[in-house]
Amino acid sequence: MGQVAMPPLRQSQFDYIYRWLQASYDTAFDRELPDTGWAHDEERLIVGFFDTDAAKGARLERVECHESMCRMQIHFQDPAAHQRFMTNLGSPPFDHGGFHRTDETSGALTLYAARQGRSMPAIEADDARSASR
Repeated sequence: MGQVAMPPLRQSQFDYIYRWLQASYDTAFDRELPDTGWAHDEERLIVGFFDTDAAKGARLERVECHESMCRMQIHFQDPAAHQRFMTNLGSPPFDHGGFHRTDETSGALTLYAARQGRSMPAIEADDARSASR
């Protein structure tokens, strides 16, 4: 049996899905307990990244690591700083997978980065797509 083509999503539906995914990752993160040994070292590594040229114009507002991932809140001096930072996603310490969403109003980026050797929690995007109709 063939696949049924889905109509393209409108921007408002994409926005809804990304907000839903962020809320889902927030919930998953809040349910985890910190692995204090790893979390402390990983948070220090992430803070150190923001002292490099790759993070020029980016300001780490908050970082917190739990058992399988870290959650960060990042603000940018300007769009060029945002683009430079996004170009470095996929490089250490952000090379273990993750999810990110930029708030349209403030420009702040919320980034969830998976722990090395772990996967991000499974989130079913199809549920968000169904709910957006």
